[in-house]
Amino acid sequence: MAQTARGGSFQDAVEIFRMMPCVGYLLLAMAKSYKIVYHRSVYENLVSELRSMWPRGEVSEEEHQILNTALKHLNYVIQGYYWCNNALLVIFLSPPFMEIIKILMGYEVPLILPFFYWFPFDPFQRGYYEVILGAQTWHATLSK
Repeated sequence: MAQTARGGSFQDAVEIFRMMPCVGYLLLAMAKSYKIVYHRSVYENLVSELRSMWPRGEVSEEEHQILNTALKHLNYVIQGYYWCNNALLVIFLSPPFMEIIKILMGYEVPLILPFFYWFPFDPFQRGYYEVILGAQTWHATLSK
């Protein structure tokens, strides 16, 4: 990425922008993992406290109403998260397939990939491109 940043052209800026989701997710995952490992006792305590707060056995109508309302709100948040992830998936994955459709229609357009990975070979060679595009599409759909 640093090597691309030294280029200075617009195409280099586009390549850096395409690498950012990968780098951002990597840094976020590493920071969260480090925090969980470093403060393990705090997270274990948090889990046990939350587990002990959950009611066991019969619950009153008032408690049931509170839990029901909270679960409805939680489901709205989860649905929003789900649909935002789907929108991002479409935004990142559709350009390569649109370019393939243009190529099939006879236009001369360059091949692109949804995510920029560094490869020790040219990923836009026939055969390699299709496999890499399929793998990146599969990885993106698994991550949602």
